[in-house]
Amino acid sequence: MSKKNGRLSRQPIAVTCKTCGRQWLKRRDSVVAWLGECRSCTSKRTAQQPDVKAAQRANGLRVMSRGPLPNHWENRPRGAAHYNWKGGVTSEVTKFYRLSAMRAWRQAVLARDGFACRSCSATENLATDHIKPLALFPELRFDVDNGRTLCSSCHAKLGAKVRNGQLVRAATGA
Repeated sequence: MSKKNGRLSRQPIAVTCKTCGRQWLKRRDSVVAWLGECRSCTSKRTAQQPDVKAAQRANGLRVMSRGPLPNHWENRPRGAAHYNWKGGVTSEVTKFYRLSAMRAWRQAVLARDGFACRSCSATENLATDHIKPLALFPELRFDVDNGRTLCSSCHAKLGAKVRNGQLVRAATGA
């Protein structure tokens, strides 16, 4: 082999895999350590060796096999083992909106209003709004007459605002 500026020549040469007969071009300086097989044949031969398979499994590597690929989601950390676990704390507001009674109230209000915004008649991005604010009138939380359907933009404009238990803006419009 010829040296060029103190390094082996990088000119490609044609090589053939001794196992499958596949031919390709390989850099001349990388042929020195080459074992005569393509990457595919090398990995297949290596994966068939039982001690190599066991070592790969022990190190968490995926081993070539005919079986199905492992589902990585099955082994993910859950509950207290998850990095973002906060002790099982769910806010009271989240619990309230997940109640089946609250979902039934929302569906009843949407159905009564024909699944359209009362203000602009939009049918997308709908929200159900309590006319008398939920924070100030908890006894009216499931009263369908206290609800209305608004799109998200109308809800931002027309909905009541409550801060620190005080009514800042009363519900207006439709």
